[in-house]
Amino acid sequence: MSGTTVSNSNNQGPSVCLPNHVGPGPNAWYYVDALVSEVLTASTCVGTAYNSMITVYDAGASPGVCGALTCLTGNDDNCGAGTNTPSEVNWAATAGNRYYIVVHGPGGFVNSTGVFTMNLTCGAPTCAAPANDLCGGASTLIPVLGDGSGVLATGTNCGAFADANPSCDVDLSFVPAAGRAQGVWYTFNTGANTYMNLTLYVRILM
Repeated sequence: MSGTTVSNSNNQGPSVCLPNHVGPGPNAWYYVDALVSEVLTASTCVGTAYNSMITVYDAGASPGVCGALTCLTGNDDNCGAGTNTPSEVNWAATAGNRYYIVVHGPGGFVNSTGVFTMNLTCGAPTCAAPANDLCGGASTLIPVLGDGSGVLATGTNCGAFADANPSCDVDLSFVPAAGRAQGVWYTFNTGANTYMNLTLYVRILM
């Protein structure tokens, strides 16, 4: 479906639920009623030429006034980096629930409004969600000495869902291209150490 946020107002309030590093800009609202429990994906990656963001709200099985929505998830910059970066987000929908999808941009920034194309698809994800997709299932990391003697921990975010990050997330202070994309969770114990160094090596499978 095609739409626009040009000349639209910001009616999400002073702060958007997710992603919330800069506050919302002018927006356009849509809703979908989940007929079955499955994965839904909303994407502006194709046919959008401005810095679009997506926020998803859950209205539950008995949707009433829009003011009673529950923030579910959102994304910024999942389709690349730069000033014209569309977004994509997926979530596990529950049969019988209504979900509101808001397409918007970052408030007060250039390229924050424009014409967009949003695709909504359903079905199983490309791969199953990792075991540490949620905070409650965080994988344990074992700290090792920084002399290269340790064994690297490996993981993947393929099939992971974009979820609400804690308030200390770097995205809240607006680091460019720090999108709210699909993530996985880890935990570790510092022991007697007061200084820890965490290094992330990214391998893109083609």
